[in-house]
Amino acid sequence: MSKTSVLSYLVIFVICLELPVNIVSGRVNNERSGPTAQVVKKDERRTVFESEFGSISTVDIDDGTRKNNYHLQFINLEPNALFLPVLLHADMVLYVRSGSGILSWTEDDKTNKVNLQRGDLYRLQSGALFYLNTNNTNTFWPETPNLRIVAIFADPNEEQLQGPSFGPYSTINELVRGFDDPVLQSAFQVPEEVIQELTNTADTAVIVSADQQSKEEEEFPFGDVMFGIQRLTMRASENKKKKKKSTKTFNFFKEDPDFQNCNGWGKVVSKHDLHALRHSQIGVYMVNITKGSMMGPHWNPFATEVSVVLEGEGMIQVICASSLTNKDCKNTRVRVEEGDVFTVPRSHPVAQMSFNSGSLAVMGFSTTTSKKDNPQFLVGKGSFLQTLDKGILGVAFNVPNRTISLLTSVKKQYILQDCTSCAEEQEVISEEERGTGGRGEGEREAEEEKEPRREGEGEGEGERQEEGGRSEEESREESREESREETGRREETEEEEERQREEERRERPEESERREEEAEEEMGRREETEEEEEVERQGEEEEAGRGWFQSS
Repeated sequence: MSKTSVLSYLVIFVICLELPVNIVSGRVNNERSGPTAQVVKKDERRTVFESEFGSISTVDIDDGTRKNNYHLQFINLEPNALFLPVLLHADMVLYVRSGSGILSWTEDDKTNKVNLQRGDLYRLQSGALFYLNTNNTNTFWPETPNLRIVAIFADPNEEQLQGPSFGPYSTINELVRGFDDPVLQSAFQVPEEVIQELTNTADTAVIVSADQQSKEEEEFPFGDVMFGIQRLTMRASENKKKKKKSTKTFNFFKEDPDFQNCNGWGKVVSKHDLHALRHSQIGVYMVNITKGSMMGPHWNPFATEVSVVLEGEGMIQVICASSLTNKDCKNTRVRVEEGDVFTVPRSHPVAQMSFNSGSLAVMGFSTTTSKKDNPQFLVGKGSFLQTLDKGILGVAFNVPNRTISLLTSVKKQYILQDCTSCAEEQEVISEEERGTGGRGEGEREAEEEKEPRREGEGEGEGERQEEGGRSEEESREESREESREETGRREETEEEEERQREEERRERPEESERREEEAEEEMGRREETEEEEEVERQGEEEEAGRGWFQSS
């Protein structure tokens, strides 16, 4: 054996020894470093089918850990179109964004139908054969909107909200024509020419014109084929006697919201609201945030949320859930707009903000468990700030107790709040963090030195604009520096006042206790006054909100 061969074996042996060590030590893992929230823009969707009658585009997105993947489809059907039957390999929850149509599916050897319209929500179980057809163009309303559906697919055998690895559904052509002719002839018990006619024709697109439905459909038992395929795919557990199931949909715009004020409204849908969601791992929510408002900081301790922006644009800020153990985790600020898909991992704090120019509407799917998956909000009733000892909080935040008292003075829970220009400020910070809007003067000069100067070019309008932009950036930086200095001086003053009060308490404990009691009584009176004013304001906001909701 040559020296080269020996050396090669030694190198391979060392690599094999090193690989398990790397895996155990965490240097090779499936954890994704970087942003906490994952975002797929509308123009990043993958188109899997497109014709004059409709289209299908897909989004595959994870929760930032590469462990849980989610599959969504955006189905768009023109008026008088037909989405041909497919066999589901996963549970499907669909939401109707616009238009109307009819959803048909097979179950218990019969075909069920339900009318769909904008705002409807429904779920089909794995193993169902379904198809869709849209309504004809109305003579009195020629501009009939397309039937647009957002659907998410979940493997019923998985606890997490993720679709099967082999695709969410199969067409009838894929299920039948893959077999050899003798197998099909023996299975269907029909003459050979019938099977040849079935298998020798060209494949049909998944979306066609509804006018192409065969007028001689009774000559071949396609309905029996669908039921036969469904029976072959049923699990043994599904062969038991089943109760009659409801085919009623849930409509977001026909039901009362869970919370509503002048800053928007929101609704969470569970199995208690929609019978079809029973025994599933999926929950659905919708929130409509009016312009210049915010859905306050919150997190879901049991569920990951997969959201779709229905209308408008805004900013999403997601905070790392465990930066202590995951040093590579980064807080995320991202701008989202109509059609974008984003995820918020379980237990990660998030805030959603709309711009001053318009509202933001978001619909989302979430994992569900046997436990309540109600979000926990940072501020107001139920917040951990209200339940923990103020002294402990003061030590945790390294601030005086008086600051903690002010932070916990808000007793009511505000899910939607006014937040004027919050989204705009978040966008500026995001651009600065990416380096597109926050480059310093030195960085700009270094880039200018790399670019060749054009001969004969003086200080034109472009250079004056650049200098003006630079001076504006310097002004913003000076303002931020002054704000930081002012904050530092205020904190020093508060610390000095706290130190003096502590000395007074040590010297005159009785006098100090009396003052503290008076201060607490004064704060109590102030809180009662604020609560009375808040009740009046809340009543006015709810009245205004009802008027806004009805108009929208």
